[in-house]
Amino acid sequence: MRTSGVVLLAALVLPLAATAQSPMQSAGSCAGAVKVPAYITRAMNNPARVSDNKTNVMQNDADRKMAAVLTFTGVKPGDTVLELAPGSGYWTSVFSLIVGPKGHVYTVWPDEMAKFSAKSFDRWQGLVKESAYSNVSLLKEPA
Repeated sequence: MRTSGVVLLAALVLPLAATAQSPMQSAGSCAGAVKVPAYITRAMNNPARVSDNKTNVMQNDADRKMAAVLTFTGVKPGDTVLELAPGSGYWTSVFSLIVGPKGHVYTVWPDEMAKFSAKSFDRWQGLVKESAYSNVSLLKEPA
């Protein structure tokens, strides 16, 4: 359960922290300070998560400091992850690849988000049936 809480916290807080960095700190200096585990690098580079526009996905990874965020969360193979309102599945795809077949990712869509997430939720109903997401469950629950 500790990992689930850390992942949820990281998904909510880290994007704000990334924008609050000192302008003097470059992406290169951040990357040098973080030792990224090989399983995270493999998950990020896995062709299963790269859409038709690989450049866009990889640019998003850099912009969102994905390697640093995932390293901070401590998610590792075999873990269980809880993701609230997963949107397009950007983070879910990597969580799924990191935790692997012995782990699981639960994506939770609060009923109250229906008016904001109908299109994304419909997309997820199809995605969780794909073999690349066999360790992902889609839950639609009241908040």
